[in-house]
Amino acid sequence: DDYADGNTSYTVDFVVTGTYPPVSPVSLTAVNEDDDSMGVVVTPLIGSPDEANIALKAEYSIKLKSQPTADVTINVGSSDSNEGLISGASSLIFRPTGLGVWDTLQTVQVVAVDDFDDDDG
Repeated sequence: DDYADGNTSYTVDFVVTGTYPPVSPVSLTAVNEDDDSMGVVVTPLIGSPDEANIALKAEYSIKLKSQPTADVTINVGSSDSNEGLISGASSLIFRPTGLGVWDTLQTVQVVAVDDFDDDDG
């Protein structure tokens, strides 16, 4: 599965039926080792915001690493709106299935703000 649900133990039973002489059932314990992990994948697509050319934008793609059991909302914002702004949606919703499904890339744009300060020192 695509869920990050941890390792799960289960029992496998072997029961002899038919005309074979009676044999006691045999059981063994097995472990399904989970190879999924929770997390967010952010990948730069293009550009870097540039105060000297505010027409330049940066774009990032975002998706989840594993399938959630319920909707996941990721809020997107800038720590300094005098330097850079998020263009478009301020939150992204990833669903286990259907529209906005967890492994579908969603895009965020970052736009530079010209604050007229000399940021280069």
